[in-house]
Amino acid sequence: MTYITTDAITLDELRAWRKRMKLSQAQAAEVLGRSVHWYRSAEQGGRGVRIERVVKLACEHLEYCLKYQHPEPPRKRRTAGAQATTPVPAN
Repeated sequence: MTYITTDAITLDELRAWRKRMKLSQAQAAEVLGRSVHWYRSAEQGGRGVRIERVVKLACEHLEYCLKYQHPEPPRKRRTAGAQATTPVPAN
């Protein structure tokens, strides 16, 4: 698989990617930052659905990361007003 591309992803490539990644349509939509409706329409070749080159690049990046297991876990963000606490040693 080539990881640098200038072409948009085809419907068949999108479907094949999802199946390789073992994702449902809803999961694929979520990781690509799209709605489930958009994803289903894209896979089915719906009218007016444009699959941008960035979608192909995102698919390739996700697959690359999983293939080479770059386990960079997402860091938890503190909510507004939350403070970091340091345990106080018992005397």
